[in-house]
Amino acid sequence: YSRRGFWSHGVETQSFHWISDIDSIDDLGPTVGISGYIGDVHYALGKAGKILPDNVDYPKPLLHLMGRDVIKTTLLSVRSSTDSVFVKPVEHKLFTGFVWQNDSSSRMKIVTLSDETEVFVTPCLEIVSEYRSFILDNQILDVRRYAGSWSDAPNRNLVTDAVKLMRNDSPRAYCLDWFITRHGQTVLGEMNEGYAFGHYGLQPEMYAKMLSARWHEFW
Repeated sequence: YSRRGFWSHGVETQSFHWISDIDSIDDLGPTVGISGYIGDVHYALGKAGKILPDNVDYPKPLLHLMGRDVIKTTLLSVRSSTDSVFVKPVEHKLFTGFVWQNDSSSRMKIVTLSDETEVFVTPCLEIVSEYRSFILDNQILDVRRYAGSWSDAPNRNLVTDAVKLMRNDSPRAYCLDWFITRHGQTVLGEMNEGYAFGHYGLQPEMYAKMLSARWHEFW
């Protein structure tokens, strides 16, 4: 998908199939970049000697828009809990976030991880739809639904105000995910980095612009 976007801008592209293929690229830099899964981009940046940015799922300027408390704790605390809570790793994409229900299915999702693994825990919400907003240079390029009812859309003013609040505290390209609750409230789901993210139907040329802009920030 990103290839279509880069082609539309006249950028030459070449496919790779395994993360180890990145080892053969000797000229990674502002004019040669990687588009792929998060692990692919992390590997490429490490090869180029770049320090990965801190993972910011819940940006401080927007915490008041979450509609729920966020607690940073460990899996030991989660495993000891009988409450149903949403759990996601502090380390980027260490595992897929899920609702902990203190059952065998929940425990299997984190069975290989130690009790000391840091996680974010939030109360569960009754969500009817989920949307992703795509931001480049403080401008919203698009907002795309990726789950739930099409008839429940996020509050436009809230989404635009959030971008204004992030103006001085964000990378050039990033995404904000929004949840619409059963009561019609728009709340922030999480923030996602702009160097690797799901496009959910964003126009390919816009997708390529976001990836390119974020990659260039590392140089």
